[in-house]
Amino acid sequence: RKRALYGFLSEAEFEATIQQNLVELSTQICVACPGYFFVGNDNQLVERSEHQKKVLIISAAGINFNIGSSAAVERSKYFYSQKKAFIVGRKVLLKNRIRRMYEVLFTACKDYRVTHPTAIGIGLGMYLGVVERYLVMQLYHEAIFELLSENDYGFDTFYINPGPGYHV
Repeated sequence: RKRALYGFLSEAEFEATIQQNLVELSTQICVACPGYFFVGNDNQLVERSEHQKKVLIISAAGINFNIGSSAAVERSKYFYSQKKAFIVGRKVLLKNRIRRMYEVLFTACKDYRVTHPTAIGIGLGMYLGVVERYLVMQLYHEAIFELLSENDYGFDTFYINPGPGYHV
């Protein structure tokens, strides 16, 4: 069928994709664009210099359990409604989703030959809200470490903000 033209490797992959809503699909998209920083000392705009190197600017959506109508839908997929606990078997599903999100991000970095990426803002808890935030933060970190140990993305160093030193 024509599904192969859109990059699907199997009928099962296609079916799994069309079962996702737009919020789920958005966490598997990474927009990457090379560019420059035009900020100097004291956050003042400066002209681009001949010595300035390009950086890769990445936009990737995180999973939102906290804000807006989609947050309630997202929470209900993984957590019991009245308590801060994972629905049985859903922790693995969430971790796999987080891995897919990072895999897309890391692959974009690899495609642009980024050697020192940073993802300091992802998985720190801003969009976790009432869910069991420290367990979810741990899943984010596990996903990062597993992917980096299983695959060579060409990174010399990967910078991560581990968040608060407690409960992580």
